[in-house]
Amino acid sequence: MRIASVAAALLLGLPATLAAQDVQAEHRRCLSFLKPDGVTPEAAIQACTAVIESGYQGNPALVSVFYMRGMAHHALGDYQASIRDYTRAIRVSQTPPLTAGIHVQRAVSLLELRQYDNAIRDLTIGLDDAELPQPLRTIAHGERGITKLLMVLKGEAGNRRDSFVRDAAADLERAVELSPKNARALYSRGVLKQMQAAGAFGAAPGPDAIKQLRAEADADMTAARRLDPNVPPLLVKAGVVVR
Repeated sequence: MRIASVAAALLLGLPATLAAQDVQAEHRRCLSFLKPDGVTPEAAIQACTAVIESGYQGNPALVSVFYMRGMAHHALGDYQASIRDYTRAIRVSQTPPLTAGIHVQRAVSLLELRQYDNAIRDLTIGLDDAELPQPLRTIAHGERGITKLLMVLKGEAGNRRDSFVRDAAADLERAVELSPKNARALYSRGVLKQMQAAGAFGAAPGPDAIKQLRAEADADMTAARRLDPNVPPLLVKAGVVVR
């Protein structure tokens, strides 16, 4: 699943009290995880844990360490562990935009566990921060839109169905506006328009509107496939279906 790094903003230096050579080395290994030549997820978890267990668990500077270990757990598919680490990072973070970004990352792990409502809550918290970096804002709008569409398609939206359809349309539109090459958002917007044309969310629109919606849906889904051929099967597997 998509992982948007806020690591550059989270690389906060540890305090001088952690000047011991071994801890500094483990700290560097921990934070190298997302670099092209960085350590493996397993090595990152080991290094981050060594820093955390060095006695400074409550220090705000450790937000980057908890965050990085959460990313490593996510990479290994241990989403419960990643959620725990993101939660600890949120608790010690003292910088609102960084905290908002970690909420978005935690939502990514929550989505893997099909915890849709909790994920929507975290994505909304992230989006409510005006200083959330644009790459994360793009992801948050896209994933919130996809999640609400999924809940509608799975029959899990209940009496929120109509509002979720409207919200999904608005979020997907905003995600594509922010990043026209966001294949996931493009494809999902196409699916939504396709279903609107079929009258899946209420009365079918008029003939002209149906024709326009179908044309827009085909354009979105074709563009998404060109950007990333893997997007359709991934979304179909998640529950975003096509005719």
